Amino acid sequence: MSEFVATDYGSVKGVEIYSSETGAWSYSMSAWDYEEISEGSPSVFFNCLLHFVTFKFAIVAVDVEGESWWVLPMPEDIDDYNSWEPGFIGRYQGNLCYINEFDYESDMSVWVLEDYGTEEWILKHQVSIQRLTEKITTPPESIYYHLITVHPDCNWIFYIAGSDHTLMAYDMDRDEVHVIKNLGSDCWLPCIPYVPFYVESLTDGH
Repeated sequence: MSEFVATDYGSVKGVEIYSSETGAWSYSMSAWDYEEISEGSPSVFFNCLLHFVTFKFAIVAVDVEGESWWVLPMPEDIDDYNSWEPGFIGRYQGNLCYINEFDYESDMSVWVLEDYGTEEWILKHQVSIQRLTEKITTPPESIYYHLITVHPDCNWIFYIAGSDHTLMAYDMDRDEVHVIKNLGSDCWLPCIPYVPFYVESLTDGH
């Protein structure tokens, strides 16, 4: 269990980590340089590190002991700081991935970090926002979309599009767009993917 300690301005100054072995909390000072993360900052646990997208145009990571602190650059093409949104960070084909989230941009890009040592992002896929939103029934707002997740076992991206908050999926392999369900304008965002935990079932042999 861990909890970030922040300044009054939102910058992370350290992390409190609880040990189930000792039953005590320990404090580790942040090695990030005034990076800001909020309660809703995109995050993912990958490669024994907890990664966040910050509001200072970077991706940061910290290990479970609070000993190793990383700051990773954004992909090179994500360079418009004034118009930038945090976007999505997650897993894609066994690697850390970042997907941009501009409401008005013409393309959505999927970037993968295959080697932490080089800090080089590789562009894996690109698709126009018009393609992603062409099947919804609210054209004036069709340019709006919100990423939910990337499927862990296949190349599908799930997202919300339009003012009626239509749940959709995009198959990157086939370049196909699928409408799943209209959630309605009263649906609150963000949506959180549900991942079932089957350890108990496997133990019982089912």
